[in-house]
Amino acid sequence: MHSLNNNTSTPTPTPTPVPSAREQRERCCVFYLRPPAAAADEHIGAATASKPSSAPGLVVIFAHGNATDCGAMMPFYYACAASLEVAVLAVEYVGYGAYQEESTPSARSAFRSVEAAYQHALRLGHTPDQIILYGQSIGSAPVCAVAAANPVGGVVLHSPIATGLRTMTDNGPCSPVCMFACLEPFNNLRAIKRIESVVFIIHGTEDEEVPCSHGEMLHAAAQAPHPPYWVEGAGHSDIVENHSDEYFRQLRFFVDGRRDLEADDAAPQKISGGVR
Repeated sequence: MHSLNNNTSTPTPTPTPVPSAREQRERCCVFYLRPPAAAADEHIGAATASKPSSAPGLVVIFAHGNATDCGAMMPFYYACAASLEVAVLAVEYVGYGAYQEESTPSARSAFRSVEAAYQHALRLGHTPDQIILYGQSIGSAPVCAVAAANPVGGVVLHSPIATGLRTMTDNGPCSPVCMFACLEPFNNLRAIKRIESVVFIIHGTEDEEVPCSHGEMLHAAAQAPHPPYWVEGAGHSDIVENHSDEYFRQLRFFVDGRRDLEADDAAPQKISGGVR
């Protein structure tokens, strides 16, 4: 009697290609979270997540601040997906989180990480006007850069920097802000003037790390500013923790405005006048 295994061959597993040093430096980690209302059994998936079967709707791409990573931010991302009824696309910068031992973070790699997340949202089926870019603190820099170069549905800047140098020194005719302006890697004041979509700025009035004046300058320079949310008494990193109800109310109002515009664009246009 022959064994049943005699006529079946075990397939040779395909070896996983080892990424080059350059690919390891340039790759970025992306997490995609669908809103609970869209699919109750959906959960966080890797960047290779399959395209949703239904129309994707709005997606918020989050670029977090400096002293955190996607793992620490995950409860907040879940809360946003549920409260705002949007998909969330969270990008991890090169050199942060799981990749902090593989390479060194840089301004260029942060910009490329957010740009990669934007392109991934398009591949998932989201249209540019369904994409909202959200940048917190230093994350406002890659968000402004990507929004200045690509069409998006809206931009949220949370405790943003006007420029990197302004967080370290006063502004003046002989200050580094003016003398080294051409070398500034995080020049949101310059980038925001090229952003055509609506910009919503959230900033604490008692922010000692990035003064509220940064948010005020960006609001004044925006082409299409949304009414800002100046959070009385809030610092740099405590807005969501200490003002969560009003924070989500304000953010929901902004997101619903983008959702209404999307619905208006998708609605059939009525033709006035008689038939010719």
